Amino acid sequence: MTQFPTLTDLLVERMAAGAELSALLSTSCCCAAAFEPDPPGEYDPAEDDEPDVDPDFEGFDDFEDLEGMDEFDDLHEEAVEDFLSCPSRPQTIVHACLDVFVAHGSPEYVSSAELVERLRELPGHADARWRYSDLNALRLSLILRRSHGVQSHRPRAADGSRYRAFRRADLLGALAD
Repeated sequence: MTQFPTLTDLLVERMAAGAELSALLSTSCCCAAAFEPDPPGEYDPAEDDEPDVDPDFEGFDDFEDLEGMDEFDDLHEEAVEDFLSCPSRPQTIVHACLDVFVAHGSPEYVSSAELVERLRELPGHADARWRYSDLNALRLSLILRRSHGVQSHRPRAADGSRYRAFRRADLLGALAD
C-alpha cells in the first residue's frame, strides 16, 4: 500500500511525457518538405507485386560487418540540427511574442493571457528554465523583464477596466538592444 502513491506519481509523469511527445510529433516545420521523400520516378512497382526472392539464397550472411554505420549517426545529428535551426522557429521569446502580435493584426497591446495562450502552443524552451508549454502570465512577465527589459502595462479596455498586457513598441525596442 505504501507504493501506491509512488506508482501513481510515476504513471502521471509517464502520461505527461506521452502528451508532450504527442504535441512535439504533431508540430509541423516549414522545413518538413526538405525531409519528405522524392516523388516516385519512372520505376514505380505496383503494391501487389512481391519481390522475387529465392528462400535458399545465402548472401545475407555478410551483415555482421557494420563498417560505415557511424555515418548514419552523423545524418541523424544533421537532421536534428536542421530542425533546431528552422527559420520559422522563433529566435527568442521576444520574436515569438511579436509573432503573436502579427497574428492579431499588430495592435498596440496584447493581453498577457492571450500571449501565454499562444506561446504555450510552441515547442521548445522559452528560456533556459521553462518550456513554452510551461508558461503562465507570471513566468512570461519574469522572462521578458529580466532577460529583455520589457515591462507589462495596464492599459484600459473599451469598457474602462484595466488588464495586464505587453506593448508592441517595447518588444520591438528589446530587439534593437
